[in-house]
Parts: sequence; C-alpha cells; structure tokens
Amino acid sequence: MGRLARILIALATTTLLCAGVAMALWVAGGWSWEAVERAGWLAAIVTTLLPIAGVWGWALRSDPRHAAPPSERPPVNIVRGDTSGTVVQAHTIGSITFSFPISPTVDDGGTTSPNNRGVLFYERGDLGRAEEWWRRAAEAGDLDAMANLSILFYESGDLGRAEEWCRRAAQGGHDQAMGNYGALLYQRGETEEGERWLRRAAHKGNVHAMKNYGIALSERGETTEAERWWRRAALEGHVPAMRHYGTALFRRGALTEAETWLRRAAQQGDTDAMCNYGTLLYERGESQEAERWFRRAAQEGDVTAMSNYGAALFYRGELTEAERWWRRAAHEGDVEAMSNYGAVLCKRGETEEGERWLRRAAQAGDERAMRNLGTVLYERGELREAEQWWRRADEKG
Repeated sequence: MGRLARILIALATTTLLCAGVAMALWVAGGWSWEAVERAGWLAAIVTTLLPIAGVWGWALRSDPRHAAPPSERPPVNIVRGDTSGTVVQAHTIGSITFSFPISPTVDDGGTTSPNNRGVLFYERGDLGRAEEWWRRAAEAGDLDAMANLSILFYESGDLGRAEEWCRRAAQGGHDQAMGNYGALLYQRGETEEGERWLRRAAHKGNVHAMKNYGIALSERGETTEAERWWRRAALEGHVPAMRHYGTALFRRGALTEAETWLRRAAQQGDTDAMCNYGTLLYERGESQEAERWFRRAAQEGDVTAMSNYGAALFYRGELTEAERWWRRAAHEGDVEAMSNYGAVLCKRGETEEGERWLRRAAQAGDERAMRNLGTVLYERGELREAEQWWRRADEKG
C-alpha cells in the first residue's frame, strides 16, 4: 500500500475517533471544562490519542518497496548487472585504433634502403638508430619511412610529431598512413575529417582502415554499411574485423554466421573474440565449452572474460575459484565483477570490504549493486541512504 493511501486512511480514522470523543463529551454534559476535568474522561481522551498517534506513525513510515525488512530482501543477490538477465557479458564494438605494422620498402634494387635499415634497427630495439635512418629516408621523400616515423613517435607518446609525419605520408597517398591519420583525427574529436581519411584508406584496400571505418559508421548508426566494411576486411583475413563482424551479427541475432566469424577470430588468438564466442555458447547452453574459451581469454588478461569465467564458476558451485577471478577483474575495473565480488564478501560477513566494492559498482551505474548496497545500509540502520540507492535502482531498472 502506498504512502498516500495510508495517509487517507489515517485521516478517516482520526475523524472517526475525534467524533466519538465529541459525542461522549456531549452525552456527559457538553464541552465544559468541568466535564473534561473528570479523571475518567481525561483517561478516555488519552486512550483515544494513543491509537491516533499509532495510525499516523503507520501512515508516515517509509514505503515498504524501499525499506523491506531483511527477511524480505536478501542481504546479497549474486546476479549479473546486465539488463538481459544473462550470466555473461559480451564485448561491444571497439574503438578506432592506430595501425602499428612497420612498412619495409619492397624491391629496393638489391640494396638495403635507408627505410629498411630503420626497420632492422627497430626490430632489434635500437629505436635511436631506427629514427635516424627513417628520418634520412623520410626527408628524401620515402612515404614508408614517413609512416614508420609516425608510428615510432606515436608509440613514444609524441603525438604532435606522429601526426606531422602521418599527415605528410597520407597526403602522399600512403594507405596505412591515411588510415592512421584518420584514426588520430577521429580520436581527438575531429570525426568528420577523420572519417574522410578512413574512407579513403578503406577504398584503397587497407584492411585496418576498413575496420576503423566500419566503427565510425556504426557509431553514427549506419550499421548495415559498417557490417559491409567489416565483412570485406574479415574476408581479407583481418582478425579484429572478424571479431567486429561476428559481434555485430551476434547482437542482431544472426547466430549461425556470428558463431563462424567469432570462432575464426578466437582461434587466431583474439581475446575479445574468445570472450564473445564464449558468451554465444553460454547463452545457448554449451556452458562447458563456453568456460573453456572464457578461461583462455581470462588467462591472457581479458578482464571481461575474467568476470564471465567467475560467473560461470559461481553458478556451478566453485565459489572460491569464482571469487578469485571476480577479485582480479574487479581490481582491473570491471563493474560487473565489482558488484559480484562485493556481494560475495557481504554474504560471508566481510561487510566493510564488500560495501566498498558495491559502492564502487553502484556509483558506476550497476543496478544490482545499487540494490545490494541499499540492503547493506538498511541492515545497519542507515535508512535514508538505503532508500536513495533503492530508488536509483528502480529508476534505472
């Protein structure tokens, strides 16, 4: 029953009780103070006021949806935080990235070109000598050397010089540099110009640019065209494009084709694809095979896979191992893992540490963490803050 309904009942009850007292006083001889001073009638008034106070206390108490007693709301609720209700989560479409392969000069007439000398030094780890040779070649107009210099500066964090050499190579028609220049522009918010360079590189056949151009299209809602470019790059053997294309198919329910591409990318070592392939398998009930892929990706450092592997372990009763993986993922910043790890800690009585993780997950927007945090606060008497978190969870849900 809502608070408004209780208040209306309390008003009606108060009116009836007051009318009863008035009638009793009238029968006793009117509204004179002499009548009221009689001890018996004073006791009757006090007896009447007590139930009135009780009724209003009931009417004004907190809404039971947000302040359920612990017996009605369990202290923890080990569930995933995604709205689909599934145990595991898949990686979403990624962000636009820089392409790092170093470009050697093909067919240098039987001699070792300055650019290729730079490649040799780069592969040995002698970056100073690599820069020296690449700069010599770049200043002589070698587009491969310009592109390689831009990669060298990008890796060292010198984005200004990286962009300068990348732009020069891109303007000269170097397809990898076009894609990288577009990625640099896109990353810093110049999406229109960045997309223009990505499109030019994609049309020249650069598979990394095809993948990135697909991401740009996807981010502005052109999913069909995005899939077309991912498919082109995937057919050329580009593993991240296989994963992107498979993920897009998975998201729109084309599971058979999605499985084909995600499995191909996973088998070639793409950890995001391993995680997404495991998610697809798990959702259709192949939990054992799904766990195998989650474990592989988790062992290679994929944070989402760590969280998923922990969830799969938890649901088949391996609580200690599940907690270990959730703890690792939580420390790496995975919100789902924070929520589940915090819930586990609270359930076994480590409420201070558990609350800390639940609060981090709740502040990051996890609905179930909000509910669990509210329960922890309620059980120690902090009703106002508990109600605030439950209300936020209701609004989000």
